[in-house]
Amino acid sequence: MDMTNKRNKAVPLCHRNKSHVRTEIINTWDQCVAAGGDRIFISYTKPDSRACQPAHYNIIRIKNGRELKTDPGGAWYTYGRKQFLVGHPLRTHKPAALADAMQWVRRKYGARVFVCNRRRDYVEQDVNERYPIHKQKKHV
Repeated sequence: MDMTNKRNKAVPLCHRNKSHVRTEIINTWDQCVAAGGDRIFISYTKPDSRACQPAHYNIIRIKNGRELKTDPGGAWYTYGRKQFLVGHPLRTHKPAALADAMQWVRRKYGARVFVCNRRRDYVEQDVNERYPIHKQKKHV
């Protein structure tokens, strides 16, 4: 009978969901959940012609592992996330949209310093320093 977890071989399977077990952080959501508390990150979404969505930045808020709406009065297709649209050309408008998004977060939720993580999302600096996203091994 296999009593070990593949990630932590010394940990019995019955303990794998306990809080003391270290989990691998592979994306921005994992970073924010691991940090705990009320966390915000800014994520870029490329333009999608099939969904008729332009390029935009999403403001995503996570509190105790659950996503909270940052724009409760927004359109249904934004899923309650505040969006900052990026105009054309992307080269000049993308930095401006990111600056607007960061400024909005600072006004709404207080002063926060954002840095770009390995997934190219913008997370709070302390979250990125304490819970970095590790480079993934390529499976052949």
